[in-house]
Amino acid sequence: MTIYNKVATLTKINAAYIAGIIDGEGTITLTSKHKYANRQLAITISNTEIPLLECIIETIEAGKITHKKPTKNSAQN
Repeated sequence: MTIYNKVATLTKINAAYIAGIIDGEGTITLTSKHKYANRQLAITISNTEIPLLECIIETIEAGKITHKKPTKNSAQN
């Protein structure tokens, strides 16, 4: 039996705010960790404001912050 992670129930205001952040700076995708593994829903937000990301994690009671190193192409822009 599959066990799913649970997230907090959001107020309409919090849900709308987070939806706006995802709409503006986020991506909703299906990902898999291994070639033949089942796909999982992933919602990512590309943002450098750590307090904002921490607030979203605290509000939904799920998620993690990861850091990506800049690529050569992004350094040229």
